[in-house]
Order: sequence, then structure tokens, then C-alpha cells
Amino acid sequence: MVMRLVTLFSLSSFALLACDSSSTPGAPADAVGGDAADTAVSGDATTPDTSAPDTNVSTPDVPVAGCDKSSFAMVDQSFEAKTGFAAFRGYSSTDNTAPIDSLSIELYASGSYTGATTTGTYTLAGHDYASCSNCVLVRAGCTESGCAKTFFADVGDLVITQWDAAGGRFKANLVGVTAKEVTIDPDTFASTPVAGGETWCLDGLTVDAEIKSIPVSDRTQAECVADGTGVYLNDNVGNFALTNCNGDRVKLHDDCGSTTKKALWIVATAGWCTACSQFLAELVSNHGGSLSREKVAAQTPGLDMLIVLGENAQGVKPSQAYCLSYAQAKNLDPAMVVVDWSDAGESIPLIDPGGFAIETNSLGTVWSKINPYLVEEGGSVSSAYPWWALLRPYNMQYIWSDYAALVPFEQALNDLLSE
Repeated sequence: MVMRLVTLFSLSSFALLACDSSSTPGAPADAVGGDAADTAVSGDATTPDTSAPDTNVSTPDVPVAGCDKSSFAMVDQSFEAKTGFAAFRGYSSTDNTAPIDSLSIELYASGSYTGATTTGTYTLAGHDYASCSNCVLVRAGCTESGCAKTFFADVGDLVITQWDAAGGRFKANLVGVTAKEVTIDPDTFASTPVAGGETWCLDGLTVDAEIKSIPVSDRTQAECVADGTGVYLNDNVGNFALTNCNGDRVKLHDDCGSTTKKALWIVATAGWCTACSQFLAELVSNHGGSLSREKVAAQTPGLDMLIVLGENAQGVKPSQAYCLSYAQAKNLDPAMVVVDWSDAGESIPLIDPGGFAIETNSLGTVWSKINPYLVEEGGSVSSAYPWWALLRPYNMQYIWSDYAALVPFEQALNDLLSE
């Protein structure tokens, strides 16, 4: 499993908190042009408890011995679930003009992570933020300039009592949970207790949030639609053109109506992204030392691939010369690598909160046609390279999205190839 690297985007239209919004613990956040080592992790899930715990435990209202803080009053709660990742968010206020505290329950269940995917009892002991699969954090005193303190729970149990499908509820209790004040390394995500730091006791806290659904289109047409029917899953993606490393224009709809190409795998990469380099190296190795669209089709009949280069090693616009050198260094056919950088920037709508957007140059064209399902998490909007999407070439239907994975990638790909 390729470890993901986080890239933060600036927000347009509204101000959000700027607390630490690391997207995947154990997957270091690469500074532009920087290197980061992946962190091996072990699971922390216990055997699910078949007996339902007491769901009527209330948050303590009085100080608890040994605890600097012992309650968390939430006025806003939300929960989202995707394949391999789910997160509960609770906030002490919805007023961005004052410092806000946030509670996060982050559940990672992909690769070597073994986080919760159903009801049961899960221990929080024995891990730091870099290695946890089930992670409970409090970020305190958050404003637009950052959060004053971060607390990480390494004592107690997370007891999940209800986990429905989208539109249902997520309910959980924190039993015997204590969170210590920590600092979190921005590169490794390792959490280190602060000497003389505070302790936030969360024993007895109950969370209850609606599981949000994601937009999925009902406008699918049997054939390609030049302007597209929309930008969400099941929409027919509108045509666009990007320039490859050879200087040729590559149009998405060139293969519309193809009956031999069953799946188009779009992979976005960046020159500074070490995880992308590892992923591409594995692909190249599996295809005999070099990669082209012809080799992909020969090894996996029906599969086509397009690699989109969004940034150079400095995190800015890749030139055609850089694109060519990147492709050559990675043993990629320059014809299959296209550059996507919008000089004027593109406004990409967020899935949550609705009605808001980010401005981006990198991947502006692709994401304006294939919405990446970005959300605000913990005060920031984060994305990661490599980013993937799957389309059906016959009608350019949007089938699978990296941040809205309703089914595992392998399942979606195999379903397309078997058509």
C-alpha cells in the first residue's frame, strides 16, 4: 500500500481554522521538494465486544482528580466514512471568531492499518499518533493562526455502539480515555508528550453524529457528452485537453465509444512526491522496466492509464522540459504523462461544507471536470498525491474517486474490466 502525502490548499470564500489537519498518521506530510520516510505500523484493534456498553454515560461536569480538563461540550458533530478511512469530528463552537476546541476520532483501515470498520471495543493504548489505527485527539484553542495545544489519547478504549450506512448514525463511548498534551512532528506524525503538559480526561464522553452521504449523479448517459453531465460519480465527464511531455495535446474524449478499452485509470503525481515515486517505480517494475499505455493494455487487457503531473519538485508549474525529464527519470513514456497547471487558478467546490470551494492551480483542469470530493477536516482542506480516479472510456462515466471510495479500487477496476 502506497503511503499518502498531504498537500494543504488555501481556501476561498470563507475562513476555516488552521489547526493541524494531518490526513493520515504514519504517512508523513512532505514539504515541497522534501523527503519523508514511511512509518511501519501495527494494528490496535481488539476483538469486538459482543455486549453493548452503556450508552447513557454523560460527560463529567466536575473536575476529576489528576485531570486538568475533564469535559468536552460539543455543539456540532459530524461523521464521514470512506473505504479505508472514517472520521468523527466534534467542535465546541461554530463561531470562527473565537478560539474553538475540536475532538477527532480518526479510523484508518487500509494497508497495514487495522482501524475500526464496525461496532466493537478498540483499545487506544500502546501507540503514538504516527502508529495508531484508531486515533483520538483534541485540538484546543484553535484560531485562523493555529491551535494552542494538541492532546493525544493513549489510554482507554473506544467503544463503537452503532455504525450505520450513509444517512444513519455513528455512536461511540470513550471509556477510561485520557489524552496527554503532545507535540506532533509535521514530517513523521510522531507525537511526543509535553514535559509538564496538561491532561484531558475524556472518560464517559458519548458521541452521536449523522453519517453524511456524498453526492452521486443520476444523470448518466449511454454515450459521451461533450460538455459532460456534471462532475460527480456516475456523471459523464466533459471533454478536456492537456499537453503531454512531447508537446502533443491529449483529449480525454479521443477514446469515447471504445469497446476495447474498458477502464481509464487517471493517476495524478507531483515532482516532490516520494510516495508517487515509489508507486510509479512499482508499476514500472511490474511492466518490465518501463511504462506506456501500450504496455499497460498488454498486461491488463482493457485497461488504459493517463498520468497527470500537477507540480514540479518545487511545488509550482511544471514546464514541458521538466515534464520530459520527469518522465525519462521515472521510465515513463512521455506520451502518457500530461501536465495540469491552471495559471489563473480554478475554483473547486468542496463536498463539505457545501457551497464553499478552494482555489487551485495544480490539477485545476482535471478537478474542474472530475470533482475530487474534498472536505474540510480539522480546520483545513487536505489532499494527497498520488490521486486516482477511474472512468469508463465508452461513455467517460466517472466510476471511482480517491476521496469518495464507495467500494475498494480493485473491485471497481475489476468490475469495469469484466464488462
